[in-house]
Amino acid sequence: PRQSPPPLQYRPINTFAMGGQRLFRRNIVIFAILTISNAVVANASRFRNLSIPCFAAPEPKLGPFDNLSRRDILLLSTGGLAYGKLVGGALSRLTRGDRYPPDHEDRVRSTFRTAVVEAARAATDRNDGSGGRPLRVLEVGVGSGCRAASRGLYGLAMNDLSLVADSYGGEREAVGVALVGIDLEAPKADAVSKAREVLSHPDGFAPPSFPITFDTYAGDLNGGLSYADGSFDVVLCVLCLCSVLDQAKAIGEIHRLVNPKGGTFGYVEHVAVNMDEEGEGDRGFMDWQQRSLDPLQQRIAHNCHLHRDTDRAISDEFNIGQHSKMLQKERFFVEDMWPVNCQSAGVVQRLA
Repeated sequence: PRQSPPPLQYRPINTFAMGGQRLFRRNIVIFAILTISNAVVANASRFRNLSIPCFAAPEPKLGPFDNLSRRDILLLSTGGLAYGKLVGGALSRLTRGDRYPPDHEDRVRSTFRTAVVEAARAATDRNDGSGGRPLRVLEVGVGSGCRAASRGLYGLAMNDLSLVADSYGGEREAVGVALVGIDLEAPKADAVSKAREVLSHPDGFAPPSFPITFDTYAGDLNGGLSYADGSFDVVLCVLCLCSVLDQAKAIGEIHRLVNPKGGTFGYVEHVAVNMDEEGEGDRGFMDWQQRSLDPLQQRIAHNCHLHRDTDRAISDEFNIGQHSKMLQKERFFVEDMWPVNCQSAGVVQRLA
């Protein structure tokens, strides 16, 4: 018989728990970048809307480079190269073998598990015919390599989905999962093939007792997806909402797609440091880094924003407490993912 695995155990994380020399080198580079950025700001009026501490603008609005002098361009280029090298080194460590730190991936597994299992229970309880069809799951920002599926991050969710029937006396069995992946560009065929293989034969778990289909398409949350309201029992995203052009609009589209009768939305995103949040009041230096480096990060990392209050945007859109409830939520730090190490994971369920 299938056994539910023990609860995931997370290692306590200290954001500044690193070697003194490593921390010193990183901070020297950061201060150099900020000095260069501020020099550009002082000499180019078009940067007045950048989110740098001396102007404290809430959202950076980058315009053309028409008014920059050669000196400004040289300074900005030097700062960009330095920051690009720093971030590039971090990204190369993360993407080597397409593996992220365990403290991040464990949260993804737990989030996926809660979102999938609770949506399945809601579908079974509804007894409206949805219990007799595959569970419909949408992953937005699936990525060119279908990382979550290829890394086996759905394994725990699929294993525990088989246990849902046990809580109903074994009368109802899972009939399958129809997983759809969406991104601006559809993944290549070999990545999709690998993901399907891992979904069918997850490492560390018995093969699912129900069929799993996995299809991918090109689509844009900001442009609207061609699905009817409430089409999906589960919507998932990992490190996606940091880069969408209009975050509020993207979250609104996700809300539209989640089944209003118990459907779930699970996310793991890097977020802005919240100085009012318990355990983050001493993160002032990290908050400063996020605000100061945000404009460069957007330019070199495909519009990735370091300082978005994604938690609040999700709570506002889903109207937590009235039209939906938060099933689980955690804010945490993953040092090896700097500069996106301040993260939040949660699962929201829409109420009938």
